[in-house]
This record gives sequence, C-alpha cells and structure tokens, in this order.
Amino acid sequence: MNLSDQFQFTASQKRTTFMLMGVGVLTLLIGIIMALSGNHTLQEKVWTGILTNNMFFLGLSLAGLFF
Repeated sequence: MNLSDQFQFTASQKRTTFMLMGVGVLTLLIGIIMALSGNHTLQEKVWTGILTNNMFFLGLSLAGLFF
C-alpha cells in the first residue's frame, strides 16, 4: 500500500452516507425546535447530547490520529 492508493466509494455507499447525514441533520433540527418550545429541561438535554457526541467523536479522531 502506498500513498497514491485511494478508496473509491460505490454509489450505494455514497447514497447511504448522505442519507445518514440527512437523518442526523433532521434530528438535530427537530431537537433544536423542540428545545426552543420553552421546555428548559429539554433544551439542556439536547445541548448535553450534542456536547457529549462532539467529545466522543473528537476522542475517536484523536485516537485515530495518534494510534
């Protein structure tokens, strides 16, 4: 394996990736809209979930970078 080798996504892999990204954005928007409805505890749950997910994926990316 050398540095010029590149992974090529198939059409179904691209479609699945974009569908999952769309689901993620949609659920994020639903969570933010529900949080703006005035329920203070729901707002805290949404932002806590976002922060937790960000820290999890940051940890995964740093682990992949160093190991």
